[in-house]
Amino acid sequence: VLHQIANAQKNGKICAYLDLEHTFDKNRATKFGVNLDELVLAEGMESAEEAMDIVIKLAKEQAVDYIALDSIHALSPKQERETKSGKEKSMEEEEMALLARKMGKFLRVVAPFIYKSKIAFVLVGQVRIKGIGSFITKEGLTGGMSVHHWSVLTLHLRKGQKVDAPYVYITEDGKRKKQLIGFDCVMKIEKTKVKSAPELSEIHLPFHFNSGFLEEEE
Repeated sequence: VLHQIANAQKNGKICAYLDLEHTFDKNRATKFGVNLDELVLAEGMESAEEAMDIVIKLAKEQAVDYIALDSIHALSPKQERETKSGKEKSMEEEEMALLARKMGKFLRVVAPFIYKSKIAFVLVGQVRIKGIGSFITKEGLTGGMSVHHWSVLTLHLRKGQKVDAPYVYITEDGKRKKQLIGFDCVMKIEKTKVKSAPELSEIHLPFHFNSGFLEEEE
């Protein structure tokens, strides 16, 4: 996401980043090429509804060209914590598929504005493991089926083999040995409505700890 923002800014695009996980590192973003002075950074949102309203407003007013929401998993609907009257709920009370229902409504509302304004909208999420029967498990997206339905491009990123990770040689105690400086990132295209690459194809990219997908300068 940081690489996307940096490249978009180089092309004169205005970018927004919604940090719901409270993990945005300004130093790391700068190292990846992000111009913080030109970035619309939204922090301190208390509920999923607040974050969703910000996205809808940005898209409706065509205020930006790129929106990143980090992450779906951190979206917390008000109904999880309080009743309609504002009374605080106990942690014992269950709310079945609350986020999935909220995401379905949100994407139905925001999609027309996103498409009309030609905004790149990136949703970051974690993979969920769904159980089928007693033994079979299946990976799925956080936020329900609506996320997959509305997605134009779905990318699944994971670490690859350690042997494929980028490395350098160092000398220690008179011996020359390998030192890992990153990991092999396997990017799998799970769904696509664009013609750049077929579904289920995999791309291997070296990810460097200090510079991301860009090779470090000597």
